[in-house]
Amino acid sequence: MSCATFPDLEQRGQLSFQCPVCGNPLPHLVALPPFDAPCSDCGFGLWCRRIPVSQGVYLESVSGKTPEPSEVDRLIEALPRTVRDLRVVLDLGQMHYVSSLFVARLVTMNRRIRTLGGHLVLTGLQPVTAEIFRQFHLDQLFEIEFCDAPPPLKSPSSLHFCRSEDEKTARL
Repeated sequence: MSCATFPDLEQRGQLSFQCPVCGNPLPHLVALPPFDAPCSDCGFGLWCRRIPVSQGVYLESVSGKTPEPSEVDRLIEALPRTVRDLRVVLDLGQMHYVSSLFVARLVTMNRRIRTLGGHLVLTGLQPVTAEIFRQFHLDQLFEIEFCDAPPPLKSPSSLHFCRSEDEKTARL
């Protein structure tokens, strides 16, 4: 299976980041450590950040932070209000630990997005997390792109996603 770069980001000279809830511009790197600094406009706990693209929504997890269920719930409620195109790519590449509560909230997010006619794709799962998703058959519940891509912060052209369901099936 081949992976393709996210076309909008490939053409950008620099990445810009936004709060995924209110769209407030964020600095290139969220304050280090421990990523507990909320968005200055809406107070959202920044466990992920939005990278602007022309179609859909690209959310990138922030290293060192596993979100509380309430933070995921807030994002679930905000997405339909703040974006028109609910094709959502959630890059979990920076998340080294995924709790069962977080997975439960992802299930809720997936249901909500699908109910509204959207589509959620998970990508960038760490090897241990990907194996857990496979063992518990969560890869049948979510669309998960198991692409072997470089970490997304290296350059805009290193943000990858797989092109089609057929390619995903061929990889599994």
